[in-house]
Amino acid sequence: MIKTNAIFNYFCRSTTGERLHPGDLQAVFGAEELEADLIILEGKIAIKIAAERGLNLTGLLEVLDVAATRKIINLARVIAR
Repeated sequence: MIKTNAIFNYFCRSTTGERLHPGDLQAVFGAEELEADLIILEGKIAIKIAAERGLNLTGLLEVLDVAATRKIINLARVIAR
């Protein structure tokens, strides 16, 4: 447990010392481990850390925009929900 906490505390900060949410940490590490083509993040700190680690990232709004452009979803309906 101590080793895990030390690793978590080390990787849980950006280069400017900002703390990363544990769920975002798992997402970033998972994307790295899987060599994912893309990771979807929303939190400012998570985005900053993912960019620092060289991950290709996007946000939910961009995903929705692409889906609407490709006529996969009706954006007006999605927003209305």
